[in-house]
Amino acid sequence: MKNRLKKLSLALAFVLMVPFLTFLTACGATPSSEITGIVFDTMEYDADGTAVFEVDKGVTTDLTYKIYPSTASGYKVYFDPIDRGTAENSLRYTFKNGQITVNSDSFENVKYKVRVGDYTDICIIKLKQYPIKIFTEETELTLNTNDVKAINIKAKFINTAGIVSIRNITEADYDFLVETSDETIIDIPNENRLKFSPIRNTLSSAKVTVTLLNRQGEKTDLKIEILVKVVQNISDAYVKISGNNKFIKDGDTVEIDYNALSSVDEDKLIDIKIYPINTNNYLTIDDDYEVSIDKKTIARVNEDSKSVLINKNAQDGDKLKIKIIYLYYNMDNGSTFTININVTIKR
Repeated sequence: MKNRLKKLSLALAFVLMVPFLTFLTACGATPSSEITGIVFDTMEYDADGTAVFEVDKGVTTDLTYKIYPSTASGYKVYFDPIDRGTAENSLRYTFKNGQITVNSDSFENVKYKVRVGDYTDICIIKLKQYPIKIFTEETELTLNTNDVKAINIKAKFINTAGIVSIRNITEADYDFLVETSDETIIDIPNENRLKFSPIRNTLSSAKVTVTLLNRQGEKTDLKIEILVKVVQNISDAYVKISGNNKFIKDGDTVEIDYNALSSVDEDKLIDIKIYPINTNNYLTIDDDYEVSIDKKTIARVNEDSKSVLINKNAQDGDKLKIKIIYLYYNMDNGSTFTININVTIKR
């Protein structure tokens, strides 16, 4: 009987213990999983696969790393120097708790090891080399509307031995900020990409400024400026007029319903819109044009020089020629594009 009571007591104790253990698990008391590795977390690697951290002078940089598995906990990470360089080099930087701050342009590369348990990884720490000058050979450009221009930047470097070199640099090498003096003339699709596009469809100009940024995203004193003149090289043009919803080309004959036109002091207004097509086949709309007519007994040019008034005494079947002279600027100078429309009045 005593043995049965003892077994019953043990069973009861186990049943009562299960909810308690479940409560501990829910509160995060699960033992940490076993660590399987540690690696430096960087975007740059040396030729032999060693992690590389490029640091800016005066900027404290974390030597970031990853622990595997990500669920591991309860561990301690250590950093050990492998190569501090010369004795003087130890005065050129400070290192504490995985953070390095370089305070001299004479800093020499150093190596550090990160470890947790029996797992380690090695990194090389380099002072990021910035050019002493950036420039482009295209400081003044004349571009057609909607061209996309990539900016080619060259940089001048000088190393610790005093050797000067010049090479091309891109977004893969450094961070940049691209800005325009007038957003209505130049479009910057992405301020950190070395590309821009003119968007104004009449003669205009704006300045594009490219500034090199440091690793913290701050502006440096290194920048270039490009003066961009935007022009419109026209290959063709369409016209739309009130009373007719179709695109009209040079030499077309169209019929206009007099009653569908808007009344202006008892005369009827033919409103005109011109859609030039540039050499990139980009259709725009512009109002830099003038019109003229051949029969002033049927119609007259409006005071704005951009529309035509049909006389109230115009008859069914009357014919009229409208000449539209579009003024634009090409790569060399001002030019004109003429569209002639043959109009028949319907009443």
